[in-house]
Amino acid sequence: MTRRNVFTLLFAPIIFLSCKKENSSEMNYPYSAVVVSNLQNNLISCNKNVASVKITEKVDKALSIAFNASGHEQDSIFIVLDLPEDLKINGLSIMMDLRKPSTSELPSCHNFEMPVMFGEPIVYVVRAKAK
Repeated sequence: MTRRNVFTLLFAPIIFLSCKKENSSEMNYPYSAVVVSNLQNNLISCNKNVASVKITEKVDKALSIAFNASGHEQDSIFIVLDLPEDLKINGLSIMMDLRKPSTSELPSCHNFEMPVMFGEPIVYVVRAKAK
């Protein structure tokens, strides 16, 4: 057997396996959720684009990156920042990529001139689309 054949037999399977196609949609939008409400339509005035979603897949991973996640280990309701307006439809199934918001990105919301404190975990939407 020539050197070339030995090389091909040894490395062809490795190259083939390493080029396995990934599901790009799952990589770009790893979290699935259902929109629960657009908080700005609930008599709450916010300085940020705020909505509420119920994350249906990878809740633990979302909690690990969320702001204010302690004590919410069983929850799947999250406050999301910067969800596109066209996706703020109650009951709409969406896919999204998330990150932890910086302190400057946290919402400052008021209800009848009093601050509103969110008890739910808060995440920032990097990108999102309807399912």
